[in-house]
Amino acid sequence: MTESAKVRIEWEWEAAPHMKAVELRATFARLTIFVGQDCVTLVEDQESSSSRRAIAVSLYPLAEWLAYNWWFLQADSRHNENEADARRSRQRHSIRHAGDGFFWPDLYVLPEESHIRLTWHPDRIAPQDGLSAS
Repeated sequence: MTESAKVRIEWEWEAAPHMKAVELRATFARLTIFVGQDCVTLVEDQESSSSRRAIAVSLYPLAEWLAYNWWFLQADSRHNENEADARRSRQRHSIRHAGDGFFWPDLYVLPEESHIRLTWHPDRIAPQDGLSAS
């Protein structure tokens, strides 16, 4: 049985005067990603025992990553035999590799025949600011 869930992406634009790159500053936002009822961008602060659903990122690197990897996200579901191919596949299919210094969720996008499988895992190691994404 296949479970279908809707993907919902929400953002709120934020000022980012500290960003030097114009494209990063112009597209800075609080980003929330849901798959069904699950919040992929949930961040838990263990020190304060609080959490938030949004991450603060520039949407430009995500848009660039999506555009660059569009074909792979739509049609590349090959199993990779060697480590180098597996590493390239992870970069093409995981939002984590959108990069530009932002801490992206470990959301993996894999096409499978007539649907797309989304999987993600909570981060077990907190980034340097003491926050961990779930």
